[in-house]
Amino acid sequence: MGIIRRQVRFGTEDGSTSASAEAFIDTGAVHCQVSSTVASQLNARLFRRSRVVLADGGVQERDIMYVLLEMDPSQPRVLTTAVVGNDNAPFLVGAVALEQLGLGVDPSTQKLVPELPVLLQSLNWPTIYILG
Repeated sequence: MGIIRRQVRFGTEDGSTSASAEAFIDTGAVHCQVSSTVASQLNARLFRRSRVVLADGGVQERDIMYVLLEMDPSQPRVLTTAVVGNDNAPFLVGAVALEQLGLGVDPSTQKLVPELPVLLQSLNWPTIYILG
């Protein structure tokens, strides 16, 4: 799979403050990631502090914030979560945000494509009894 980059805008929930950045689309990341500098500029609301697994397999405790994410001005923005990375950490758009935006990655073209949400159908499974 190739590398997909997009110019995105991360902002506060009320939209009063935002920052643009080139971000990697990372389907292996659960949350988005913003640098600590952008996190302090946004002064966004804390979702929680949690242990996170880094790409190198290391585990660190990080803040996870609520951010407003815009990938395309013609599309709705979504309120999602972002891990606060180090100051030199890459900006990432993770799987949760992609799902919220209704986007997926086409592996053959390495482009973002519209994707319909997948829901499990509720089935009335028969119960199996073992008599013995």
